[in-house]
Formats: sequence, C-alpha cells, structure tokens
Amino acid sequence: MAKMAAAATPTDRLLAIFPALRTYQRERLDERWCAFSGTRAAMSERTPELQEVLDAETDLLRARHAELVAGLGLGPADSERLTRQLVVYNGLLAQMLRDPYEEAIDEAEATARVLVAAALA
Repeated sequence: MAKMAAAATPTDRLLAIFPALRTYQRERLDERWCAFSGTRAAMSERTPELQEVLDAETDLLRARHAELVAGLGLGPADSERLTRQLVVYNGLLAQMLRDPYEEAIDEAEATARVLVAAALA
C-alpha cells in the first residue's frame, strides 16, 4: 500500500516554483533566461500587440503570487507587501545568466523563505 503524500502547506505552495524550476532545468531544458524578460530587455520600441502580451504575462505572474500569498492568512497590507517582495523570482531569472542555475535557485529560494518567515512572524 503506497503512502499518501502530506498535504502541501500554503508556504509550500507559494515556494513550489523553486523545486519546480530545479526539476525543469535538470530534466527538461537547461534554459538560462525568460523569453518575456529577454523581449522586454531587447526591444525598446514595442508594438501595442507585443506590449499587450508582455503586460499580460506580468499581470499573470503577479496575480499568481497574490493568490498564493493570500493562502498564508496575512492581512491585506502584509499580503500586498509580500507579493511585491516576491520579485526575487524575477531576479532569479536574471541571476541564472550569471551563476550556475542551481546556485541562483538556491539563493532566491532562501531569500523568499526569509521574506515569508518575516511576514508570518
């Protein structure tokens, strides 16, 4: 009889992007950059259609962070602050250009864990 996996906590769900990114990098594609970030950086003049796609991707990322942060049970101001602080994910994508992805992910996850712990304290 197989053991049932323990239910993920709200913190586990919020930080699940880091182990998922490790797995993706190791097993699927050794990608070193985000196509959306690369496009934003490379194209100073964007068509309205391209800008719409880039804005939608940014909005989606922020909405997902906000939804996961909401599961922590913080008040509105603390939830909003933590959601903004989780920009460390975007920094991780840039840092993967400079360091081995394992180091970049480890450092970003450690930073995110400190931010979550401080918000919950």
